[in-house]
Amino acid sequence: MANTCSLIDAVQQFSTEGDAEAWFIEKRWGLHIRCAFCDGLAIKIRKNHKPMPFWCRDCRRYISVRTNTLMERSKIPLQKWASAFYLFATRPQGISSVLLPKTSGPRKGALGTWATGSGNAGTKT
Repeated sequence: MANTCSLIDAVQQFSTEGDAEAWFIEKRWGLHIRCAFCDGLAIKIRKNHKPMPFWCRDCRRYISVRTNTLMERSKIPLQKWASAFYLFATRPQGISSVLLPKTSGPRKGALGTWATGSGNAGTKT
């Protein structure tokens, strides 16, 4: 894709929740899904996979693309998160935390905090 991205481009790229989830899986893990807790590779994909599609056989925990991220407890759909991340990463000047909720739809809370880097949202403890 081009170096800059419009909101229309982002919405087209993440037209379904499945597209957004696939994008996050590719960006987070690439070819091999790793456990967010133990870093193990013994991951099984569950048949009835919502909301936690992966099972780690090593530590016996369920994980998803949201596990141990800023998105973990958010009710904002992955489509909106993916569009926000994509816009932030592809726009050379970044994107304003005030403009982000207006363009992507969700309330300012989690996405606004992430975009400005304020607070401790998304940090591992």
